[in-house]
Order: sequence, then structure tokens, then C-alpha cells
Amino acid sequence: MNDPSAPCFGLVILLFLLVATIIGCIAGLLVSIYQKKKKTIAYLIIVILISGIISTFLIIQITTDKIDNKYEYSLSITNTNNSQFKLIVPIVIKSETEIHSIMKGISTTDHRISVSIVNTTYGMGLEINGTGNFSLSNKENFKGESTLWRPQEKVNPYVEENFDISLKVNPETRYTEGYWCFYSSNNNSLSMNLLILYDELYHGGEYSFNGKIESNGWQEIPLETLIKKVN
Repeated sequence: MNDPSAPCFGLVILLFLLVATIIGCIAGLLVSIYQKKKKTIAYLIIVILISGIISTFLIIQITTDKIDNKYEYSLSITNTNNSQFKLIVPIVIKSETEIHSIMKGISTTDHRISVSIVNTTYGMGLEINGTGNFSLSNKENFKGESTLWRPQEKVNPYVEENFDISLKVNPETRYTEGYWCFYSSNNNSLSMNLLILYDELYHGGEYSFNGKIESNGWQEIPLETLIKKVN
């Protein structure tokens, strides 16, 4: 997870620099008064201007918290009998009608397998048709920044409200462990490992399932959920 405490430490350094700048200006002014030279005053003005420019740059750099948001969607299937199967699993969405960008890169070059985003009775899902073992994965990093005067929610479009999981058994619940999955095959069972990760500035989460799908039709599977938040 990213650490949002960096700007607080930056404030301490910023205050120190401002105090040092003020003390330097006062000292220069006293020297100019003592020496009574116009050139000294001119030099002082130049020093103040340069100090102001440097201080502004340092303020921006020190109070900026770099964001490195990370997203991952991975799915692996073990089909030991090498039989034909059809599987529909949850995906990452931004809303009920819009998929998250992490899903747009999901594809396969395996000629035995076809994957596609489909609409179902319970919402959007990833449909996999094919034979044999199969795995896919996609990762996405979004780099941005958040400053003290520009909150992360305004700078970074990927906030928690735009990250959700489809095929919930209870769509009204934000965090739930029950999700719908569809399975159809002559094989008795299929092993599946599904992992969904996201790591943002003030929150992160992990959704995972590692087990067997043992019956045909729609069924509920538990996604172990780990939510991390920084208040």
C-alpha cells in the first residue's frame, strides 16, 4: 500500500525552509542597513526572489505524494480429464454496465480456449470455453500524484467507488464473500484459482478463490476477501 503520511513529513521540512528563508532575509536586511549600500539592497532583492522560486519548487515536490496504483486479475484452471467445459466467473467492473480497464486486456492465444465478457442473469462475467488446463493474467499500473491542496480523489480517476466485483450473490453489499459462478462439463470437477488485487493510495484489497468446482450450473463460490484501508 502507498503511504499517505509523506506530506505530513514534508510539512515539517517546508516550515523549516520557510523559517530559514525568513531569517536569511532579515539578516540580509540588517546587513544592508548597517553598511548603507544600495548594491547590498539590490543583492538582497535578488536573493529573496531566487529563494521564493526555490521554495515554491520545494513546496510542490515535498508535499506531493506519488501514487502507484496497482491492479491484477489472474485466473488459472486445472482440467485434468482434458474434457470440454464452459465456465463463467466474476470480473472487475466500474459499474453494472461498465467493465474496469484491467479487463480490457484479458485475452488468450491458446487455440483450445476462447474467452469473452458476457452479460448473464446475475451481471457481467468472464466466459471461458475450451479444453485442458488454462491460465491468464493481466496487470495494470496507474501512476499519478496527490498534493495537500489537490486530493487524491480529484487527481486519480481510479478510486474505490470505481472498483467492484461482478456476479455478487447480494448486489447491495459492498464487501461480500458470495459470488456466482457457472460451470458446465461432462467432467466431475474442475480446479480453479482466481485472484483479484488492487492497491490504491488510501485503500487496497484482495479477492481470491482456490478450490474445486464440482457441480454443473449456477452455484455460489466464496471469494476470500481482505480489505486494507488507511484512515
